Amino acid sequence: MAVSSWKEGDIDVLEFKEKLVCGDGDTQMRNQFNELLEAGAKTFVFDLSDVPYIDSAVVGEIVSCAKRVRQAEGELRLVVEPKGRVEDMLRLCSLDRVLDLYQDRATALSGTKN
Repeated sequence: MAVSSWKEGDIDVLEFKEKLVCGDGDTQMRNQFNELLEAGAKTFVFDLSDVPYIDSAVVGEIVSCAKRVRQAEGELRLVVEPKGRVEDMLRLCSLDRVLDLYQDRATALSGTKN
């Protein structure tokens, strides 16, 4: 699985490039996120706009990351392709009500909804 991470100001960006499935995707997401959170990161952008598919294990990991970052008084923002499969999956699970979804990275970085 291809994942890149970098800082934009005080925001940690994790960009995922391939389908995310149980065993590899969820584990790498968890490990990368935990490392940054333990280092003091508070605001995260998960860029999933180039991810064609996520399974339920990854959805669970995203929810877990959101919960942990909120407990640390931080924020998790998700970039998803509008009308794409990832957005459909999150909306199907009604997670668009509890997760912050953005259509592009620039908007997610600014924190302003479309």
